Amino acid sequence: MTRPEYAAAEVCCLGKDKLSTMNLARGIAKRMSKVREKAITAYKCPHCDAYHVGEDNRKGRLHGKPRT
Repeated sequence: MTRPEYAAAEVCCLGKDKLSTMNLARGIAKRMSKVREKAITAYKCPHCDAYHVGEDNRKGRLHGKPRT
């Protein structure tokens, strides 16, 4: 059985809130970062063209900016 290179768009967005603007997504990400004490970031989804928030896996970053 071969593994598909890319997952279907529906699977990638399953369970995620579709936000209408980047500013809204950034505000939510900032609040979530404070509550969870983890770096959460906003991004534009290449599959649905909406905005989502999720954990920022880049080390040393919070709210998309370097930690100080």
